Amino acid sequence: MGTRRSSVVHLTSQAFAPSSHPGVFRMVRGLAGRGTQVVLCTKRPGYADVPLTGPQREALANEGIFVHAIELVTLRKAFPPRQLLAAIRGAYGRPRAIVAHLGKNAFRGLALGAVADAPVLGVFHGEDANLEIRDPRYRERFERWFASPGAVALGVAEHLTGKLVAAGFPAERAFTQHLGLDPADHRPKPAYEGQGPLRFALSGRLMKVKGHEVAIQALALARREIPGSELHLYGEGPLEGPLRDKVRELGLEEAVCFHGIVPVEVLREELEACDALLQPSEADGEGREEGVPNSILEAMAMGLPVVATRHGGIPEAVIEGKTGRLVPEHAVQELAAAMVELADPKLRERFGLAGRARIEVDYDQARQGEALADRVEAAGRGYASIPRSERKVAWRRALEGYAELPEAIGRRERLRWPVRLLISGWRGELP
Repeated sequence: MGTRRSSVVHLTSQAFAPSSHPGVFRMVRGLAGRGTQVVLCTKRPGYADVPLTGPQREALANEGIFVHAIELVTLRKAFPPRQLLAAIRGAYGRPRAIVAHLGKNAFRGLALGAVADAPVLGVFHGEDANLEIRDPRYRERFERWFASPGAVALGVAEHLTGKLVAAGFPAERAFTQHLGLDPADHRPKPAYEGQGPLRFALSGRLMKVKGHEVAIQALALARREIPGSELHLYGEGPLEGPLRDKVRELGLEEAVCFHGIVPVEVLREELEACDALLQPSEADGEGREEGVPNSILEAMAMGLPVVATRHGGIPEAVIEGKTGRLVPEHAVQELAAAMVELADPKLRERFGLAGRARIEVDYDQARQGEALADRVEAAGRGYASIPRSERKVAWRRALEGYAELPEAIGRRERLRWPVRLLISGWRGELP
């Protein structure tokens, strides 16, 4: 494998593959582009229960990304984190940091951070910062992570970072880390010059927070001014039945198309055939809010205008009157009016060009990868500034009563595990 360098370990409970969950996938690729070896540990390496292929693994390895399947829950046991660490050190070098994607994985990674003597950075993407961090079932575990030495919280939008601070995470260790994408992967869509019907897209799980019903109602109104216009929905979820009922009620069976889940590359092709993206997100009764939906970034990168709501982190990406239109939540008539505005091809082109330029400046994958690498380095320096004796005490407090400690294991097992650890480090094989 050549000269061994240090590594950064990423933990995620999401599937990890080129066609799945682009937010995490692109963040990892951006960091690897900085020259960092990334060890990605997930329960699901692949997409839609299809494992990563050999060529896919090889392509990722060429970028410095090494994907391994592990059960994250085993990290609470006494020795699996030590075996994992020994194997990582043997194959990829000492971990400088643990980056945990999606809130609960921050406290799931505590034992690995303790044995690696490295900080745990938690990356929050949406529901984890809005609901999970306030959930009584997880509150005590999050507080353990808050108090662990060198912990850093990253929200993918300023809105989410503010939620983390409001939940009690130290403001001086909470930062915003935007998601990124590679503009080269997204061809700017040629502007549609015609005055005829428009094709709108809405991508996201069929659940209340995405605002599908408002979009369907707005389409019915917009079609009075731009007859023949269509709405294409990408995703599936618990509201599919009620949404289909609403489509029938409004007589829009031929105007609204449910495509179901599609891989990232297929969605990109579908968006190329659309004229604008709708994202009328809204807070649901349980407090769910968006960060910055990936579909917005995809659309802007392709030069599509965006019509969305002033919700969550959306206004951080969509600039009213420049890259698209922002309307209040639940505002059917205002959403429809904004859709009708886009019948003007010059306005669509102006919004689309500005959106593409914004992606190139503020959401470029390479730039965001460098920002994340800098954040990891700063976290490492902050961690190293804590005296070792203080770190050991803080780690013990964080783990006691949560993760199994070695002294709790029978003597026979305690004698067996050092041999297993030596073998794992020598072979460089992850468990």
